[in-house]
Amino acid sequence: MNKVLEAIQDYPIPRIDLRNRETFIENLLFLHALILASEPLIEEALKRPMSIELKSFYEKHLEEERGHAKWLREDLLSIGAETR
Repeated sequence: MNKVLEAIQDYPIPRIDLRNRETFIENLLFLHALILASEPLIEEALKRPMSIELKSFYEKHLEEERGHAKWLREDLLSIGAETR
């Protein structure tokens, strides 16, 4: 849990009006921080004892998440938004 909180602690809570370009980009930056934290969080969860079904779910989900932070970062950089 600390990894997620560390990843998003410097981001303000996003606003809802996505018609505004700045607001939309702020929301994407917030989502990037969450996505960035998801891989290490799932990897950390897999180190703990759990049912076979839950382990299978996490392993599948981890593979689905791989690369998403990079893709979103590239998209954000292409519009001039700075990421971490």
